[in-house]
Amino acid sequence: MRCPVALLSVAVTLALAGTTLAQGGMAPVTPATAPATAPAAETTPAAPAMPAEARAVLDRAIKAYQDANAYADVLIFKVDMKMKMGEEDNSNTQEQKSRLLWAKEGKRFVVSSDEFLLSSDGKLTTAYIEPFKQYIQRELKSGESPADVAGPLMMAVQAHPVANLLIGGTDTEPFAAIKTVEKVDRVEKDGKKQIILVGRGPSGILPTEDLVPVTMTFDEATGLLVQMTSDSTEAYRKYIDSMLAQMPAEMRAAAPKPVVDRMMLEISLLNTQVNQAVADDAFAFKAPEGVKKVDEFSMGGDQGSGEADQQALVGKPSPAFEGKLLDGSAFKLADAKGKVVVMDFWATWCGPCVKAIPYIQAMWEEFSKSHPDQILFLGMNHDGKDDDQKIAQFIEKNKVTFKQFDDRENAVGEQFKVNGIPCMVIIDREGVVQHIHTGFAPGMEKDLKEKISAVLAGKPAAAPAGEAEKK
Repeated sequence: MRCPVALLSVAVTLALAGTTLAQGGMAPVTPATAPATAPAAETTPAAPAMPAEARAVLDRAIKAYQDANAYADVLIFKVDMKMKMGEEDNSNTQEQKSRLLWAKEGKRFVVSSDEFLLSSDGKLTTAYIEPFKQYIQRELKSGESPADVAGPLMMAVQAHPVANLLIGGTDTEPFAAIKTVEKVDRVEKDGKKQIILVGRGPSGILPTEDLVPVTMTFDEATGLLVQMTSDSTEAYRKYIDSMLAQMPAEMRAAAPKPVVDRMMLEISLLNTQVNQAVADDAFAFKAPEGVKKVDEFSMGGDQGSGEADQQALVGKPSPAFEGKLLDGSAFKLADAKGKVVVMDFWATWCGPCVKAIPYIQAMWEEFSKSHPDQILFLGMNHDGKDDDQKIAQFIEKNKVTFKQFDDRENAVGEQFKVNGIPCMVIIDREGVVQHIHTGFAPGMEKDLKEKISAVLAGKPAAAPAGEAEKK
């Protein structure tokens, strides 16, 4: 299983839903183009069947957003999963941050994170995926919406309930995340009065038509949305059962059944500002250096044709790189000459990466003892720029002791043509790339250990199993 390097909020959580069921499969990363729709803010949606009090809360919020001349917020998109497969703990938490800035005049907007940007300055609409080093930019034709330019980035708009309302996502009904309301609560939190709608709605993270428990919290003073949660725990259990039912009986019997204790989605809207002053150039896009304008996104970016170009690096001198480790110390690959270097491109938001870390840590402990001063394991971290604390907590919790290189700008990833993670690279003592592999599932560590052993013995990584020991 692999994660795309581009961090698209919804794509990441959907990948999470399937991560533990793919027994060693490689998840294709082919962005789907979202269908064009008219902006949701300009439609009159059919009211869902729910109490009049709840309908009034939703209508008030919709009107508050539509009446605004400008709007801004920071969205935190969090998926919390607690699950075990046999004795293996597959629990993890993924958190994404994105920003929304919108102005009614000229229908201008920016939805952005460290990994992507979708914007319009009133004339040109731009979609940019940072890890691909590519952007699409053009004027919309008559009848088109931002979805016709954005492609996979429309998923980021859909993940943001207010962006979906103001910009026009693929949902034609504002606040479609809640379909029925069973209860309306009024509470006070941190000195602010809130209204909470308790009901059911779409999962948001699972490909299921089942409605799951949902809560939506609104600020009573402003009427604006503050937080939304959905509990897909039971739906995920049913989803797993349906997936297992499609597997051959012998495979189903051999694989431990996943035990799901929790699958929660939480969306929080922070730093909300309404009718704030907006600079004229706030919506302009200036392409960073080295970024290419394209007609449509390609997974490989300027990294060539993807896997084939990456494998072309094998047998050739490794790209030279230098930078800093996460602890702030300097690192040069050249200083590791004479050692076998094993690189692991990873991130805490990547489910397969999280599963791989304990195996990689175990290999590091084994090889550093059997071949002291002859081998170096180097984590290549691809988390967000502001995720220092989250990375540190993850490393401490998982007792990770091998060195961690700060590749959050993807500078080294570009050199090694990385378009999916986890990605493992083995470099021999002479600085020659011997092996590159993207993806991970339990069982793959055996093959990786054999390849490392071969390279340590001075043989190619492709040496047959056991060949290294003969030297």
